[in-house]
Amino acid sequence: MEMAYSYGIEVVVFHPFSAKHVGAHRVEWLNKRFFALLAEHSEREGLSIIAVENAAHSQPWRSLEKLAELVKRIDSPMLKVCLDTGHANLNGYNLSDAARIFADMSIACMHVHDNNGRVDEHAMPGTGSIDWSNARFFPEGALKRIVVEIDCREEPKICGLHIVAAFAATRELLLGQYNE
Repeated sequence: MEMAYSYGIEVVVFHPFSAKHVGAHRVEWLNKRFFALLAEHSEREGLSIIAVENAAHSQPWRSLEKLAELVKRIDSPMLKVCLDTGHANLNGYNLSDAARIFADMSIACMHVHDNNGRVDEHAMPGTGSIDWSNARFFPEGALKRIVVEIDCREEPKICGLHIVAAFAATRELLLGQYNE
């Protein structure tokens, strides 16, 4: 945390521990304890915001409701949510579901990518099955910190072009609604 803060990183994103790795009987207790300690340390030291990302497959954190419950139970101004659009889509949530579930919470950042709803492809936004028109349900402030995640296995020059296109698509899909 101190290193991230020293580089000017505003938000540090963590994946929560899964039931598969720590056991179903203690997964919620362990995550609550871990993130409460992290948030307490970050607040005491004046460090970066901690964001918990929704999982692609890991129980119970593939549920946006369970993730919201975890963050609300800790109740720290330093602990927020990182919404991963592709992971939400894999678990049957659309963007309006996410906006509704996290309505009374602060979304610290978004990991933006698309997929076909079955495989975590990290495809360019707009090329999968996510209905991006639902982005209008997010308050403009929720879209301040966006990380575009795309999978590219081509040569660097080609991947660079994919990145430029992905950022352009993301700006249009998520921010275009606010410029109308």
